[in-house]
Amino acid sequence: MRRATATIIIVLLIAGAGWWFYRSHSAAGAIRTGHVSLQWRGKYQGRLDLPGQVSWCPVTRVGVLQSVSSDTGAMIVFYERDSLIPATYPISAPAQAAAGVRPAGTAALRWLHTAKDTVLAAFRSESGTMQVHRAPGTISGTLSARMRSMSGIDTLVLHGEFRDLPIVTTAVGCS
Repeated sequence: MRRATATIIIVLLIAGAGWWFYRSHSAAGAIRTGHVSLQWRGKYQGRLDLPGQVSWCPVTRVGVLQSVSSDTGAMIVFYERDSLIPATYPISAPAQAAAGVRPAGTAALRWLHTAKDTVLAAFRSESGTMQVHRAPGTISGTLSARMRSMSGIDTLVLHGEFRDLPIVTTAVGCS
């Protein structure tokens, strides 16, 4: 009887460990609908997973993806010829993207860095690419960008994705 009970307990423990391993590894790479998930490496390392949305201005043909919580956030700007379309966007510095050939994009990232001192770390894109996919009323995509500090020479590499973010169309001048 003891041997049967011990065998059942061992089988349950192994099954539980296998279920936990499967769930933790399959969910680790998954991104939730309506979220932006970014990771960065370089002098600083970090990640964010926040809800986001895209504000689209049909007048200027500019879309702004915002994913912000407190002092942590990301912004990606889409510069379009006509409307938000599925495409591969080159990512560049903000001034180059705004004045360059469309479609194009730029990105910015900030977070509260608390190593020696507490400072707001802020980075902007220099180069990279973004792949955008569309579904009715939503936008999804992946990006990879080289980022430079807004206040120095530090760089980092940013990778991430966004899934099924709602597109909110703004009107009348679109600020």
